[in-house]
Amino acid sequence: MRLSVVVAAQDARATIGRCLEGLERQRPGSLGQVILVDNSSDGTAEYVRQRFPSVEVVERTGRALIPELWGAGILRSSGEIVALTTAQMVPDKQWAQALLQEYARHSWAGVGGVILPAPKLSLPDQAVYWLRYGRYARRTAVGAVGDIPGDNASYRRAQLLPFAERIRREGFWENEVHALLHRRGARLCAAPEATVRYHGGTRFARFARQRLAHGRRFGAQRIVGLGPARRVLLVAVWPFTPLAFLARICRDALGAGGGGSLVRALPALLCLLMCWSLGELLGYLSAGPKGDSGCPETA
Repeated sequence: MRLSVVVAAQDARATIGRCLEGLERQRPGSLGQVILVDNSSDGTAEYVRQRFPSVEVVERTGRALIPELWGAGILRSSGEIVALTTAQMVPDKQWAQALLQEYARHSWAGVGGVILPAPKLSLPDQAVYWLRYGRYARRTAVGAVGDIPGDNASYRRAQLLPFAERIRREGFWENEVHALLHRRGARLCAAPEATVRYHGGTRFARFARQRLAHGRRFGAQRIVGLGPARRVLLVAVWPFTPLAFLARICRDALGAGGGGSLVRALPALLCLLMCWSLGELLGYLSAGPKGDSGCPETA
């Protein structure tokens, strides 16, 4: 089996070199195609073309979300296994091999790994880490799981083909696709040895806007098909959403030994939590009566 790796990048010139160097270390044997889907204005695409000529570069202009970049890469992929990541992630040396070993042993639809923080992250990057990846910071989960992290995930390409039109239209939203896979009886797997490390470099304002857009989509999707009473109930309990989210993040950080990092990053983290929660509320309020999510295509 060969991996096609899709790397989503947004203004990532400072980090993309480490990411692609980490992927190049997976060759030969495990890694086939590497696709960079770039949505940048800082010269990331040109830098990659010059330094990594074997990488296929796809440029996406305008404003886009990471799931849209992943979707474009998935549709261009050719490997039996398609892996997804972002330019802020650097894979460990045995990453690709660990993924492929799981597919060789079992008929998993998808396999995901662990996301660890790199040393000396800035406070905003620590906030991003605990918000997005803290639940995947521990190596305890092994085998069948309900969810795997989008930024360190892989899938049998054949399992994604039934959703090709959805991916083309909306992008690859991992939580939604995972739910569809489970409904089809497919299984996901956690592979603790398939580790990537988050090196930060995220633009905080841009990430905050994305949290708002992701929260809005989540809220709109969550409310589809619900009756008026349940919609009102969701809006009524919405003020408790940030507290519940924060409680989960604290549990994850403490379990991973990151309590000090969490405390230092708390102001930035609270800002991001509020962006998500406000987006979720907007999703609840914008969903139409017939299930129209009202979600923007880009943000």
